Amino acid sequence: MSSGFRLRECWLRKHGRVRPGASDEALSAFELRLGVVLPPDFRAYLNLVDGSEEAAWVGPPIDFWRLARIEKDCDQWGRFEAGAAGTLLPFADFLISSYAFAITVSASSDAVFLVGGNGLVVERGSSFAAFVDLYEADSDALHDPA
Repeated sequence: MSSGFRLRECWLRKHGRVRPGASDEALSAFELRLGVVLPPDFRAYLNLVDGSEEAAWVGPPIDFWRLARIEKDCDQWGRFEAGAAGTLLPFADFLISSYAFAITVSASSDAVFLVGGNGLVVERGSSFAAFVDLYEADSDALHDPA
């Protein structure tokens, strides 16, 4: 079962509604404007469910951003570098922007990192699927900056 489908089902169970997905055209235009190629599992998630409903937390207080907000908030959060992992693209925030979650945009990885002030960059999933596992389990490991 894909990560997007798992998130969609989780949100439907707990909240009863989800946002419609972004179109293939919108995703391709986004990638072109930002000069990135989204990891396949993450792209499929956005194609199925374009972020969570605003302020509709159904697990940990994480807001999964819509495609338009990912692009807009790149200006606020910028892009992070994670050494050998490559460039990170923020896609969600924890506790109303206390921290952000960012996915690796590289051909070889879709690891997810917790990022924040003072250069905080801590891996929180070796893949988007592993990140979703932690989210579904409501694991403290997901958002603990230590």
